[in-house]
Amino acid sequence: MKNSYKELRSKVLEHSYKEWAWAQLQLGIWYSGENSGTSFFATDKEKGLQFIKQVADQRDPEALLLMALKYVHMNLNGTN
Repeated sequence: MKNSYKELRSKVLEHSYKEWAWAQLQLGIWYSGENSGTSFFATDKEKGLQFIKQVADQRDPEALLLMALKYVHMNLNGTN
């Protein structure tokens, strides 16, 4: 199972370097500490938000929704 995670992480990183939106979005989610990201990366919310914003700038619907939800969360709670 551990090998599978390494392979998955490797593929996502490879595709993110090619600027594939889905891979960049997944990195953003993992860096934000959501889903199983802590298995792959140390949590870095600022870096995660940068990846999500980069994908939202490409007009990816899921990234746009995540940006909106993070904005609402930040304004309601005063946190990121």
